[in-house]
Amino acid sequence: SGIGEHLLRDIIGIELKLGADIVTPHQLKPADFDTADIRGVIDKLYFLPEKKTIVIADYKTGNAINYDKEQALFYALLVSANYQKLGLPEDFDHIVALFEFPRHIYEISFELDGEEILSFLAFISACIERIEAGGYDTPSVGEHCIVCPYRGLCEAVKDEMAGLPEDLTVEALLEEYFRLQAKTETVKALLQQYSADKNIVVDGYEIGYRERKSYDWDIDKAVEYAIANNSFDVLSVNSRKALKNDVLVKEALKKVKKSTVWGVYKAKKS
Repeated sequence: SGIGEHLLRDIIGIELKLGADIVTPHQLKPADFDTADIRGVIDKLYFLPEKKTIVIADYKTGNAINYDKEQALFYALLVSANYQKLGLPEDFDHIVALFEFPRHIYEISFELDGEEILSFLAFISACIERIEAGGYDTPSVGEHCIVCPYRGLCEAVKDEMAGLPEDLTVEALLEEYFRLQAKTETVKALLQQYSADKNIVVDGYEIGYRERKSYDWDIDKAVEYAIANNSFDVLSVNSRKALKNDVLVKEALKKVKKSTVWGVYKAKKS
């Protein structure tokens, strides 16, 4: 609920005023694959006829400054494969990917039918063929599962969860919770049983429910404050930092929303 996130809807309006032709959001599917359903959702496309260029905008919030070139290539492939569907003139020859952070903009350029996009298409095609041929190893459970968005569908994870003893102590469950978050949902349900009546503290961690607050900001007033005080940093900070600015809070904070969320937290020092 940082101020920067609220600004995204205003950024779209600002860019519309610049006169570019904009499509947002745009979901595209490469036409080159008959057996695989590959999709991607681009935050925004805009077309610059005078420069014969397609611009792909990807918005990032927070303070991170990293970008993924493979993400840019994938989006460029989506646009390239759907060139005719987009109704673009044949003389468009460049794609520019912009990763727009609150304080930085990174630009990567590709030729529409250039070597980089064609090579990436070959790489994706090879991956699809290998998957369809069963050429990948049987999945195994490990630390990589923590960052895998498909762990809920993985048979290897399901097999290991099925073998989880029912009589694990709360200490053992907590160890499992941190050891391998592929099991988080199963272990979480068991830990919730221990903390159903009240929060418990185990090995320096508090297990149970805590109040969470989210903040609704008046963006127009926040921008007015930034201009008046020449302090544009406030537009990219998260709510926790913005709350330290008493004047900004008084002028731009509209509402504080409260909710209760279960979790495993570092125990507060007594």
